[in-house]
Amino acid sequence: MRAKRRTAVILLAFGLVLVTWRQALSDHRPGVLVTPNQGVTSDRVLILPGTLDPRSATPIHARNLELVIPVNSRVLKGQIIGEAAGPSPEGINQARISLEEANAVVAVARRAVRDMERKLEMARADAGVLESRLISAETVALEAESEFRRRDLLFREQRAGSIEHDEAIATRDSALSAVPELRSRLIAGSTTIGELETVVREARDRLAEAETWSRAAQANGRQMEENGGRVPVVSPADGVLVVRDAVAGAFGISSDASLLCVHTDIRQADLNVLWLGQRA
Repeated sequence: MRAKRRTAVILLAFGLVLVTWRQALSDHRPGVLVTPNQGVTSDRVLILPGTLDPRSATPIHARNLELVIPVNSRVLKGQIIGEAAGPSPEGINQARISLEEANAVVAVARRAVRDMERKLEMARADAGVLESRLISAETVALEAESEFRRRDLLFREQRAGSIEHDEAIATRDSALSAVPELRSRLIAGSTTIGELETVVREARDRLAEAETWSRAAQANGRQMEENGGRVPVVSPADGVLVVRDAVAGAFGISSDASLLCVHTDIRQADLNVLWLGQRA
């Protein structure tokens, strides 16, 4: 039993020494850094020439992009990473077409506003005439009623004949009948005015929207023409600046480091400092 215990203690001590030795060895091994430049080895970092191949990346939409940040660098969203060619002639032409379309809509909206305002003015003028006629008709009706009462009293006192009495009745009835008709026409005119006022407000709102669109299209076209040279390009996301297509010169931002694949060449002399699972 003592021999078995002694053997177990020796094996345990040997295992502890082995673990300590491997930990010390790993502490002195250099890390790995991949760079587009020529590989050099330092005491703590092994620098290898290579590239990062993204399995997923946010594309950077730019023409003739010239980077001011090295590839494989970590960048922040909104950070300037380079300059690109300004708007294309096709884009400037499309902006001009959009401005022409906006101006055409403005012209149509202005004509509609003028037409509706003219109709509203005519309706208000007609209502003013009807109101004046109604006031006159009511005045005539009151006078006719007063004259009828005077002649009716004379007729009853037998101081006026039936012909004058009948004429007073006819004049009064004619004056009274004109008032309801004019009042009805005035009410209808007021309804029309209300409807036209609503139409005019809507037409003015459409005109304001069209003018806003026109101003925006004009500003966009002016900006595109002014930025015909180089324009700054910012990163669309946080992550690593990578090459998506080396042939096409397309770049992107890889936000997930687990989706990056490293391609590099390792010198035979550096093989002894690499091991499976080493942090890169």
